[in-house]
Amino acid sequence: MLPMNDTNKIRPEKETGKSEKIFQAVCFSLDGIEYGIDVNRVTEIIRPVEIMDASGSPSFIQGTINYHEQEVLLMDLRKRLGLKNMEAGENIRIVVAEYEGKMIGLTVDAVTAVIRMDEAQIAQSFDINIPSGEAILKAVYRDDDKQIPIMDCACIFDF
Repeated sequence: MLPMNDTNKIRPEKETGKSEKIFQAVCFSLDGIEYGIDVNRVTEIIRPVEIMDASGSPSFIQGTINYHEQEVLLMDLRKRLGLKNMEAGENIRIVVAEYEGKMIGLTVDAVTAVIRMDEAQIAQSFDINIPSGEAILKAVYRDDDKQIPIMDCACIFDF
């Protein structure tokens, strides 16, 4: 577990020497598709931990985890997006994210990278076929050979 502190915290880049604006995202995979989430929303990336019951929660909530002595809901992003279940693997990670003072753990197949994206390459309109997942996407980053859907934290936290 690597806590984000002053020495290893990822800092967003507001602008480069050029006139382009840069957006940074933590990228992760789900069912072979790479997604991104705003790096400013990510508190920490951790290995799977013990999950406690969260009775009465939606089906995509796996339970709660103890995160630095705080009870945090754990969301299965595969279920939230309507994807098929996958066997637990050694690359599975929990992306701990924060939005408007709330924290949530997001279970992903693997964390793949932290990338810098030119905002000019981020489209607000997109056509991606993800079962019941379009509602939590806010944009798509397009590069020469890559297309990375960017998750909308407001929608992830709204359930």
